[in-house]
Amino acid sequence: MQKELFSLTLPNMDEESVYVTDSVGLDPDSRTRRLLGRQIADRFVGHGVDTDLAVYAELLFPFDDPKWRIEAAKTMYSCALTGMSYLRHMGCEDKHLIIPYQKQPSQAVHDVWASDPGWVDATKPDCGLPGVGDLVLIDNAERKNPHVKIMRGWEGDEDALFEPSAGAVAETVDGGQPAPGGGYRILAKRCVFDRVSPTEILCRDATNRANFRQLVGYGPIWSYLLTTVAKLPQAAT
Repeated sequence: MQKELFSLTLPNMDEESVYVTDSVGLDPDSRTRRLLGRQIADRFVGHGVDTDLAVYAELLFPFDDPKWRIEAAKTMYSCALTGMSYLRHMGCEDKHLIIPYQKQPSQAVHDVWASDPGWVDATKPDCGLPGVGDLVLIDNAERKNPHVKIMRGWEGDEDALFEPSAGAVAETVDGGQPAPGGGYRILAKRCVFDRVSPTEILCRDATNRANFRQLVGYGPIWSYLLTTVAKLPQAAT
């Protein structure tokens, strides 16, 4: 049976611990993988074309020619690309994540959900909400403006792995945020999930709740197959 392993340094732990599970993955309620996801997601915040272009480009396009990836990183929308990088750092080596992006432009959103066999369709009746470490896909009604978020937690409750109360503010890590002077960067964002019907959940901006898109689905981090040791990305300068 294929084994997966990854490393995790939890708060208040002095040394790195290694966890090994079978290919089925960790229990969905396991804190371990979700805390690892939060730790990795936080390290993406602050990277962008206006802060550390070379590092940002390598995060998004590690398998591409250095000159190409610099030029691509200057202009390419990066929300799903950030999600792909997050999965690689978690230890996921799915075929969609480890080939040069130059050979598959505009496929990032597809690759995020295609690499997860447990993808949840949030338009099905009474779907649950994503939890810490999950990859979230939102879009407009016409399905022409997709955006990928990484769930890092719930405002004011670092212990909550899932929504602690209805209407709680979710904290996310989002690529594709406009940078001064053009291009994009990765920022910490806040949103609220609003269930308006059994088959529709809106993701509202926490500051301007009139600004929203529909929750289309999400990839539970427990269902991705992790086949290599996870690693923290370089922190932004």
